[in-house]
Amino acid sequence: MLPLLRHTTALVSRLLALCQVYANTLRNWVSLDADNCRVRTILYTTNSTGVDSHVLTELADQLGWRIFPAPRLSRHGVPFVKELYLDAEQRVPDCSFYAYSNGDILYSRDIIETLEEVSRVSDFMQIRSLQETGPRITRLSAVKQVSKSYT
Repeated sequence: MLPLLRHTTALVSRLLALCQVYANTLRNWVSLDADNCRVRTILYTTNSTGVDSHVLTELADQLGWRIFPAPRLSRHGVPFVKELYLDAEQRVPDCSFYAYSNGDILYSRDIIETLEEVSRVSDFMQIRSLQETGPRITRLSAVKQVSKSYT
């Protein structure tokens, strides 16, 4: 199976708590596939010049993320998601899936197994293009449990 490429943006606030959430997310993605190199990660940055932005970029670099400036921003400084996908596809063309996720969402290892199964089924059914979406569900107990393992 070809690897998944996951990319995100960090719209960084100076609030320490939010910075910690983003740092946990950077660590979370690396931990999902530490041994198999099936997940490739890109952090797209905006024009933020805050100290928090620098700290998160340094952490992402230490964790092996590829770091690039967002290719195109709205007049409010928000990246266009379509542009992120196009850029990611050019930078890493050999992936089965390209995914975008906000910088404050944590996943379990099940996401990799789920995507691998979707890949097998779509290959079997000769589906060349598909889109997966899911709702955002915030479970405080899960957030506390996952966050503890990264602090």
